[in-house]
Amino acid sequence: MDGCCVSADVVTTARPAPVARHPLVVLGVPAYNEGRFLERTLRSIQAQSHGDFVALVSDNASTDDTERVGREVARQDPRFVFVRHPVNLGANDNFIFLRDASESPFFAWIGGHDTLHQDYVARHVDCLQRHPTACGSFTYFQVIDELDAVLKNEGPEGVAPADCGAMYRYLWTVTMGEELAPMHGMFRRRMLERIPLRRCLAGDHVLIASCVMQGKLKALPGHLYRIRNLDRAPRAQTRLERITGRSGTPIDFQSTVEGYLANFDLFVPPGSPGAVWRPLVRRVLRDRFSGRTVRWTKLLRSLAKRADRVRTLLGGDPLR
Repeated sequence: MDGCCVSADVVTTARPAPVARHPLVVLGVPAYNEGRFLERTLRSIQAQSHGDFVALVSDNASTDDTERVGREVARQDPRFVFVRHPVNLGANDNFIFLRDASESPFFAWIGGHDTLHQDYVARHVDCLQRHPTACGSFTYFQVIDELDAVLKNEGPEGVAPADCGAMYRYLWTVTMGEELAPMHGMFRRRMLERIPLRRCLAGDHVLIASCVMQGKLKALPGHLYRIRNLDRAPRAQTRLERITGRSGTPIDFQSTVEGYLANFDLFVPPGSPGAVWRPLVRRVLRDRFSGRTVRWTKLLRSLAKRADRVRTLLGGDPLR
């Protein structure tokens, strides 16, 4: 793509010229070798009951039919914009590109092999307009197989209870990092753009933890998002190669811990009252990436049943 410059650490991009209007919602669709499922994803976006959106499809130098499918849908429907990168940026930088190469009050990432309920956009927009201080909204989701059959229904187990302060929300999200229902939701862009998107393993975990520092995530009832389970499908790349776009990169969670702490310091500057929690955050992160989060999980669940105690121990909003 013209205007795309790639280095080891930074990706800068020109805004796609075809986005001529300013929609209420941008749906960013990162895609790499999604030719088999991408049309189903895009058709589910086309079928949305709320039509004030632009879908920006970012093809990460795919080697299959992804480009053909994406360009064909974009040719048929002016709400779709297709961009192809000449080299693989890695999943992290493709996600970053989609956020930074678009403008809208609300933004969501939609997996290139996932599908949406027809009211996905409408329900999220309604929620965020009714709750102007929320940083985002999320939904229960269904796990589907390669033939679209529902394998199971999932709820947002990893999201903090509504009646708690910002620090509690943050610690809960850090501890329950494997639950990422909010990543399949919709974000308020002005809050999302304050967050550096870290180029590390579990960068999406770091993002969600940073979001809850700014405001609450609102849960929507129902199953509005469908995640396709590809665990049994063979993949040519390892998880780390998909994330970085490079082969031979060693697995290192130290950069993930550093990403968490860097964002923590951004929203809770050293010397502020909330900074006293930084040693605890580091300890929780150390235990989490060592597989020893059981005690923190039990503690947080216990505190969640005593909202008054949560507010006393961990403070209310704002975090600082």
